[in-house]
Amino acid sequence: MKLLIAFLILTVSWGAGAQESRMKIKAEDPVSLLALYPLTYEMRYERGNSQDLESRQPVNFGLGYHRSRYSVLFEYSHFSDESGNGTSSVERKHQDLLMWGRYNLVAGTDEHMRGIVYLGAGVGGYEEEVITTFMGSSRSDKTGMKVMGGAAAGLELFMTGHYGGVSAALEGRALMGPDFDPNPVFGVALRLGLVLPL
Repeated sequence: MKLLIAFLILTVSWGAGAQESRMKIKAEDPVSLLALYPLTYEMRYERGNSQDLESRQPVNFGLGYHRSRYSVLFEYSHFSDESGNGTSSVERKHQDLLMWGRYNLVAGTDEHMRGIVYLGAGVGGYEEEVITTFMGSSRSDKTGMKVMGGAAAGLELFMTGHYGGVSAALEGRALMGPDFDPNPVFGVALRLGLVLPL
């Protein structure tokens, strides 16, 4: 009987201690933000004609929605590169559209600031057009839309008020596609955005 009473006292005191420790931990308030990213500096590293890695700087636009630990981002990018001389040249035009899903590994808030560290995965499509020019005559070849994917990790800082705010993010990424060289193509993106609390 004494053992049973001692067991009950221990169980009740342990439960009270656990409840007290749970009360000390403040859960993060739900966050709902709409974000527009008109300014993104992106750099990708592809293999050029010389077989060396060359950097590409796509023009990049994005629209995102953030909800607590999850977010979704729609991103459009395009760039072109040209090689050759006055007699013959080759111009390649690339454009892609990706939908990213992201999960926040770590999130912290302080007043009107919020910082997150996230992992992301993306899926979408890309299209390329190659324009070959020789002695004034040109020929255009298009690949048609092809499937691509990606993986990303980064950190983002939000500074918001009652009516809006700004964000800044730094992200490393790997993009995969059937004709990419190398595959995956590695890159980095520095993203600046405008946010609207919902």
